[in-house]
Amino acid sequence: MAMKRKAGVTGQAETNLESGAPKPVRRVDQELEAINARNKQALSTALSKAQAVKIAPPAAVFVPPAAMSEAKKPAKAKKIKLIRDGFAMPEHEYAALSVLKRRLAALEHPVKKSELIRGGIALLATLDDAELLALMNSVERMKTGRPKK
Repeated sequence: MAMKRKAGVTGQAETNLESGAPKPVRRVDQELEAINARNKQALSTALSKAQAVKIAPPAAVFVPPAAMSEAKKPAKAKKIKLIRDGFAMPEHEYAALSVLKRRLAALEHPVKKSELIRGGIALLATLDDAELLALMNSVERMKTGRPKK
């Protein structure tokens, strides 16, 4: 029996070439779509709230001209220590990172996966306790540890 899948389209059922009847969509696919929709709604709500936050610009500091002549050499900025870490995530959320990277590239602002994750953390940090708790309750729990080979 020959099977054909439409390329490039996710969530569509396979069709049987001989009978032309579509196969039913698997329950797992429907659950993933429901989880994705719920996560997308929570993130869009969080994003709209984060965009509403107004940050005041820092106050200008007056430096007398005598002090400016003394400070010809710029002070070295303290180097930020980077920490490497490994983690696991569901395949559909990992695919969402690729989609976001392509969207930002189309907006002429290419980013790396780590920058996207850091942006998400910055967005989560703007939420108050109730919003953060509600959002984290909507994220599915995963079993920790490495998968068996």
